[in-house]
This record gives sequence, C-alpha cells and structure tokens, in this order.
Amino acid sequence: MNNLTIAGRLGNDAEQKFFGDGNSVVNFSVAVNRPKKNGQKQDALWVRVALFGKLGESLLPFLTKGTTVGVSGELNVRTYEAKGATQVSVDLNARQVSLLGGGQAAETVPAEREPGSDEEFPAF
Repeated sequence: MNNLTIAGRLGNDAEQKFFGDGNSVVNFSVAVNRPKKNGQKQDALWVRVALFGKLGESLLPFLTKGTTVGVSGELNVRTYEAKGATQVSVDLNARQVSLLGGGQAAETVPAEREPGSDEEFPAF
C-alpha cells in the first residue's frame, strides 16, 4: 500500500494547468513542520502536491498561500540532477484534500474526492 497523509501550510497559491484533452491538474507545495531537536530551529519538509480533475478545479480558489490543508494520496520520491548536485523531490498525487483553516480559507468546510471515482492519478 502506498499512501501518505500530511498536514501543513501552502507556500504559494496553487496553479492550474490544462492537458490537451481538456483535463486539468492543480499543483501546490505544502510545508510540513519537522519537530525541533535540542533547541534547533524548526525545519520544514516541502511536499509537492498534484490534484487532478474536478476536485482540483473546485478547490483552486481556496488553495492560497498560508492555507492549512490535510492531504492524502500516493507518494512518489524522485531524484534529479541540478547545478551539479543530486536533489530529492517528495511528490504526492492527492486523492483527498481537507481545508483545515488558516490563510483565506479559514471558513471553508473540508472537501473530499467523490466516493467511487475511478479517476486516474498520473505522475507529474
């Protein structure tokens, strides 16, 4: 089973992109706080999230910088070369998103993917 659930704040407003077939993806990054160790400064793990289809379209206006969200979905960790160094990217293909408050979405109700939906979640 490949499932990850995170909670954190959006670093920027979400962005929507369209595919040639008219389907869309909403992309955003979530900062997940790591616990402090021996008085050190709190650190954040950045997780890139892709939300496909109608759920992404309906949540786009609420996915603004600073909004606290809970996200569950399929984890994908990949490595790539940038500026002569190996980098790691933690990506999450979302199946469920809940707006938890904060930012401009403080008064919204949690939203979930439609039950029984067979929508595929392609990698980005």
